[in-house]
Amino acid sequence: MQLVFPILAIWLIALSVSDIRERRLPNTLTLPALFGAVVGAATHPAATPGLLLAASAYGVAHALGGCGGGDLKLVPTLGAMSGSLVAGAVLILLAQLLTLAAAAGSRRNPQAHGPPLCAAAALSCGIW
Repeated sequence: MQLVFPILAIWLIALSVSDIRERRLPNTLTLPALFGAVVGAATHPAATPGLLLAASAYGVAHALGGCGGGDLKLVPTLGAMSGSLVAGAVLILLAQLLTLAAAAGSRRNPQAHGPPLCAAAALSCGIW
């Protein structure tokens, strides 16, 4: 698992940089990971609760205009990476807190949610 962490860190950084610069999370970074998360959840049932919780929470948020389509495609992967229902809930809560903290010192509206989401995933999954 130690070899995977640097790859995940680079991926999370690339997502964050893209969201900051272009205000979007590209399909080239989110869709392959989403496919991998779905296959992973099918073969490793422990990943399923985090994936479903994150996808459900962000599905509602997206429907209400609270997040973008890139966030909606990214979060199931991060939920699956969390590995459990509780860790998935921590991921979502931490992402929301980091987004609020970033928005408090920023005049940008709406706040890019990708970087706080990636930071929350790195922290909750033990990457950083």
